[in-house]
Amino acid sequence: MARDEKPLVNTVSHAVLMLEAFSAQPVQGLNELSRAVGIPRASALRILRTLMAHGIVGRAETKYRLTRRLMELGASAGSPQAMQTAVAEVLQALVAKTGETCHFAQLAGAQVVYVAKQDSPHPIRMNSHVGWHGPVHATAVGKVLLALKPAAEVRALLPGKLERFTTRTIVSKPKLLDELSRIASQGHAVDDEELIDGLRCVAVAVPQAGGAISVAAPASRMDDKRLIAVVRQIQATVKDWRP
Repeated sequence: MARDEKPLVNTVSHAVLMLEAFSAQPVQGLNELSRAVGIPRASALRILRTLMAHGIVGRAETKYRLTRRLMELGASAGSPQAMQTAVAEVLQALVAKTGETCHFAQLAGAQVVYVAKQDSPHPIRMNSHVGWHGPVHATAVGKVLLALKPAAEVRALLPGKLERFTTRTIVSKPKLLDELSRIASQGHAVDDEELIDGLRCVAVAVPQAGGAISVAAPASRMDDKRLIAVVRQIQATVKDWRP
């Protein structure tokens, strides 16, 4: 070992590798994780129990998944106070214009994570929270951010099987790639009740901020005409934004 190299703590390294393994597959079993990290099952189980004790990993029936705690930590690390303030001001302005719930989201591996949120004043609105992470293929923010990437990179990023959430969810990868091509051309993405029945979202990428902004509303308040108007409101709001 060179003089300027410091010895690593193997258990910590294994824990980091285990967390990284979840980016490829959000829900995994003990055998899968032990193979991914290259350690015995007993060692993997001890690490999992420690991560669970700290609220970073949770159970998904007989398997394991990351909790929103890790996403909240990641969102904080990726968004310094000045950035958070700038995002909050933009979202507040959009809520004032649209009257609907607004989010700022970023990619987190094969998922999206809500970094900031401003609620709609309406009593009936989207139930969400900062740190929530969801599927890229069934969310407007996920699709609009995927549309910025080359098709080959998108294919590598997507999980083996696209999960269905509603009858409108796109679960065919060729159809999703066609959708991403349209999104890249038109400059916005729509979640047309693809994640939650009765909920429509529209999103616009904000590359200068490393993410996307979405507006979500019940389908009863977001018909096609209003959806296009909301797209223009988002675009006008972020046009000169330099976070």
